[in-house]
Amino acid sequence: MEQLKKRWDEFEKKHEALAASEEVDLQDDYFVKDQYSVVYEAFLNNLGLFQDHLLKVKRETLQIGTQPKIDESIAEMDVNRAKLPVIVIGDFSGDIQDWVRFRDTFKEMVIARPNLPAIFKMNYLRTYVKGEAAELLREVPSGGEHFATAWKVLLSHYDNKRLLINKLMTKLMSLPAMANDSAVELMRVLNGVRNLLQALKALGSPVQHWDHFTVFLTRSKITQQCRVKWEDSVNQLRDPTVPDTFEDLCKFLEAERNALSLLESTKDFTKKNSSSTRESKATTSKGRRSSNFVQSSSDKSACLVCSEAHPVEQCPQFRVLSRESELSDTNGCATDVLERTCIKIVNLLLLVLLAMESIIRSCIRLSRKKGRRLRSDLETIVQKLMKHRLRRKMLWQLFLRK
Repeated sequence: MEQLKKRWDEFEKKHEALAASEEVDLQDDYFVKDQYSVVYEAFLNNLGLFQDHLLKVKRETLQIGTQPKIDESIAEMDVNRAKLPVIVIGDFSGDIQDWVRFRDTFKEMVIARPNLPAIFKMNYLRTYVKGEAAELLREVPSGGEHFATAWKVLLSHYDNKRLLINKLMTKLMSLPAMANDSAVELMRVLNGVRNLLQALKALGSPVQHWDHFTVFLTRSKITQQCRVKWEDSVNQLRDPTVPDTFEDLCKFLEAERNALSLLESTKDFTKKNSSSTRESKATTSKGRRSSNFVQSSSDKSACLVCSEAHPVEQCPQFRVLSRESELSDTNGCATDVLERTCIKIVNLLLLVLLAMESIIRSCIRLSRKKGRRLRSDLETIVQKLMKHRLRRKMLWQLFLRK
């Protein structure tokens, strides 16, 4: 027992040093899984076993009258035994599904623990009872002599087998169906059904004979796609006329969960790689556009038609270009990759403008019979279009190069 205490002291010192370290990784399994509490609980349990054994030996020795002053030793052992500070049970917040676990664990680790004073039992009870269950004990005094009363209150409220079965069945029938075809949703449904069945079994319900019911219920909670796969597997593996068993359905759903998990992880990996590739291409494309912009900016002062030192709109050669020349010119675009696209866009734009002028002129001729006001409005539109002819030529030349 002394060696056990010594080992615990060493472990506690190392734990404190690790927790105080600046380089500690809080995402490590040691902290995530709370290994300190696990080791501490094991230490307390083993220490209790040692003390129980020693107490038993000393009491047997007392009976044969070979150990003087044994009463003092027993009293000392009782005090030490009662001073064990932590018993890990798990909180109970009034969830009916969790009552059987809490009841059995508390009985085994607290109520049935020898030499543990009632005041300690009461303290443990109030420590681990939360929420709705704690409200039931609000009016019960905290003294050790009231522990039996407090425990009886909980038993009378929660330890009603008929009520427990009714609530568990209600929870089983109202279990939400899968929201989508994912591994998480599939296991939520499967684990929910299995946990509730296990709780019902602990209350004496013959769930081992409920295969028809549990298979039907579980199938109603999974997605249509999952049901189709289940039917396919039944037809391939065995006689489809034989009734399904819940065990077979569980095995299939676990295999389906593994497949979905693999597909989801592969999808995430592919998505990350695709995102990285797009970012790389975007960076490369941006660099090319910047290079082309710098190159075109350096030639900004030269005319794109005759290479003389004047703006393109003042170029004599550009001014005498016909509409057909504008539309048929196929000189290269400022960016080789976009050459064909740019030419098509500008040709289409110019064709649309030409069509607009032709349509409006036809309207003017027709409007001579309809009235001066309409003819005046249409002539104004044509004049504005004519004023923008030079701008259209400039638009075209922006996509040309030497």
